[in-house]
Amino acid sequence: RHPVRFVPGQYLELTIPHRRADFRGSRRYFTISSAPTDKGPVTCALTVPETSSSFKQAVLDLAPGAALYATGVGGDFTLPRDASEPLLLVAGGIGITPFASQLAHAIARGETRDVVVVYTTSSTEPLPYSELLTASGARVVLYAPEKPATLPRGWEYAGAGRVTGARLVAAVPDAAKRRTFISGPPALVNELRRALRSQGARRVHSDYFSGY
Repeated sequence: RHPVRFVPGQYLELTIPHRRADFRGSRRYFTISSAPTDKGPVTCALTVPETSSSFKQAVLDLAPGAALYATGVGGDFTLPRDASEPLLLVAGGIGITPFASQLAHAIARGETRDVVVVYTTSSTEPLPYSELLTASGARVVLYAPEKPATLPRGWEYAGAGRVTGARLVAAVPDAAKRRTFISGPPALVNELRRALRSQGARRVHSDYFSGY
């Protein structure tokens, strides 16, 4: 066993051998959701649909304490070293995962960054990492089917429905001046990336979560 070395925003490849693996096999990529640490656990997050792939079912069937094998760490979806650069982080559903790692790392380092998080979800369930987002001090713009009964400090509800480029720019007027990171389903990422670039944004990074 060796320590997992990574930069917040990177992913690892996990291998889980299992019987009757589907055509996608026994390996998948998971974005790391925890901050780098010498002592703490390395965590990942996943959604659980009603019908799961053979790999996801194998994950759900793991016993607590089971050993997993990571065959590599990679990715360049990482924040700039200059903590003074304004950021826009756009997350669609489970796409919040890399931002959880990045913001947790910023908190641990005592960094004060100018961050706007746009968080869009189709679920009415409690939002993952809401406490972490609040603790980070980021301005959080939420798109969800219903307005929560209470919003954490620094949060605002922007409405229901699909987040378009026009809605994003209306909610974050200075979006084109921020370094932007978009993480989520491919259709959402591609649409918002095009919209931001049409507004003059030059630094737009993307990370896709296609599901498995």
